[in-house]
Amino acid sequence: KHFLPRYLELISEFNFPTHSVELSFSRLVPFDKNEWTKIEFEILLNFQVEYFKHCLKTYPLPSFGDKIDSIIIMFWRSGIGVDKLLKVWEETESVESNLHFKDLYFEGFEQYNRSKLSNSFGDKELCEKLTNWIQDPKVNTIFQERIERIILDNSTFDQQTIYEFNLLYDIIRNEKKNGT
Repeated sequence: KHFLPRYLELISEFNFPTHSVELSFSRLVPFDKNEWTKIEFEILLNFQVEYFKHCLKTYPLPSFGDKIDSIIIMFWRSGIGVDKLLKVWEETESVESNLHFKDLYFEGFEQYNRSKLSNSFGDKELCEKLTNWIQDPKVNTIFQERIERIILDNSTFDQQTIYEFNLLYDIIRNEKKNGT
């Protein structure tokens, strides 16, 4: 606990205090939630939300090619949970947020297998949570509308990115239509 302020400072600057982003909060795991004071736990929750907001507005992430799934896994492995982060993502409307969504959709899971994350630090429970979230009709509607606006104003991106957004738009629309 003594080094937590420094940890948070390093992480906020994308200087992760471990060899892998996903393990940055692994030192918190031995602590039971009851061992934190209310103020300490609120600080952790606030940091989690504010840092995730920052990540959603930063694309690409400046940490050696890491994607948004690394950040989600980092917080998942801390034992704090990620439900609030997914809610924040739904509420964050930015081009960068949509780019992260596209990356999670196409690169966050093993190819042709939505039951396993492509990041080896992710576990089955988190994969299930992200799969359910990404396929939720409400989430589909939110991102379908955002992606449609990006496609209609395609002056910002190269052809490959526009192609990926078009593909994602079609997939989401079909999933919503088919109820899957």
